This record gives sequence, structure tokens and C-alpha cells, in this order.
Amino acid sequence: MLRGLLLSFLVIISIIGTAFAETKFKVGQSYQNFIQLDNHSKDMQIPLPTGEWIVTAVDAKNPNSRGTVLVTVYLMNEVDKKISGLIRFRYAYENYTSGWIAPHKYCGSDYNLFAKDNGSWDGTQSNCWRIRGITITTKRPGGGRDSIKFMQSKGLKVPVVAPVASFFRFDRSKFYIAEYIKNPEFHGVPKVENDGSSQTNDYAPDRIEEYPKKKVFIDDFIKWGKNWKRYIDLGFEGKLADETIQETTQRN
Repeated sequence: MLRGLLLSFLVIISIIGTAFAETKFKVGQSYQNFIQLDNHSKDMQIPLPTGEWIVTAVDAKNPNSRGTVLVTVYLMNEVDKKISGLIRFRYAYENYTSGWIAPHKYCGSDYNLFAKDNGSWDGTQSNCWRIRGITITTKRPGGGRDSIKFMQSKGLKVPVVAPVASFFRFDRSKFYIAEYIKNPEFHGVPKVENDGSSQTNDYAPDRIEEYPKKKVFIDDFIKWGKNWKRYIDLGFEGKLADETIQETTQRN
């Protein structure tokens, strides 16, 4: 019996190891227009804003996914030695579950600057997006820290606080999160005065009105997100190849 358990364990390790190793995303790769996902999610796509996007980190470790292998990929866009934007997307590389737990809660927070929920049906489906201000930090180990260190190794200054537009699409066996950060300082917005959490930084809902230029930036970002949602939905259905991606411009 012990031998059988050992063999089963080795088989599981082999499968998981193979799944991680075969993920097509590698640090240093570049993409434009959209990204075609792989394996279980091979029919889905991630829309990309204008420019060349470089992979800065890949993380295939997610102990909370109930046996499903979730891959998280980080990217950056650099213009004249400055970071203009960051992307993080997560998808199911291998799927061993049918449905997701309470996904609608992702967009239901008091710390959002904007949120729109297009429907949550039986607890396994979700279609929502939000914008909030986040702190970008190396305190937590994982892909986020690796991504920051990669950018810093290139001599790039990583924003401390920035607004992020997060799009969530779950549909039973399909899982898709795409998050977009536009660097405010790249667009001429003053540096933050408070670099705390989503509840306390300059982009917190109860503080944003104190900073007119940041408020204008957020208003423009919301308009961008409303336009971008169309491409998210097309990517979720694997139909971006038939479209020309056009994004609204961000005012300086």
C-alpha cells in the first residue's frame, strides 16, 4: 500500500511539474496587440494596449485553486527608459474544478474608485471590473516581487502607488483575470504624498478629491476602462484576432 501511495505521489508531482515547465510564457518575451493563452485556456486572449509588452515574471504557484494550476504573468511597457504601464493576468493552465467560489466579491469593495458588475449567477460565474489605487511593493514573495526586481535590474523606476483596472471573467470552467496599471507619473501626474494601502493612499476614494490632477487622471482611466471592457469580453471568447484594438488616450 505504501508503495502504491508513493507511486501515486510521484505521478502527481510529475504532472504538476510538467504543467509548470510547459507554460509558454518566459521572462524577456515580448508581445503586441494581444496574447494567446495556452493549454486549458488556449482559446482565450489577453488584449494589450499600444506598444511592446515585456514579460517580467511568471508565477505558477497558487495553493488556493483547489488543484487547478493557475498561471500569473507580469508584463511592462517601457518608453524612453520610463515605465508607462504594467499588466498582470492570471488564467487556468490546468483545470481540475467546475466553478469558482463567490467570484462576485472581487468587485464589491468600499475601496474601489469605480466598479461595475455585469452579473453573478450561481456563484461560479462573474463578469465585473473595478479601479482602485494600490501600493506596489516587494514585501510579499512571489511573481510581484520578481517582476519589480526585474524592472529595477534594468534601471527602471517602479511607481510606488498607482491605479489599477482589474477585469474578472469566470464562467464555470473558464477563469480569466486581467489587470492594467497606467503609471500616473509617466503621464505628468504629481508624485503621491501618501503611499499607504488602498484605504489611505492618494487614490483612496475619500482622498482623491483632494488632488485635482489625480482625479482627472482617474476620470480618464475610467473612460479608458469602459472602452477596454469590450476587448476583455472579446478576449474571453477568443475573438480578438478579428478586431483592431483601439484604446482611448490618457491626457497629460
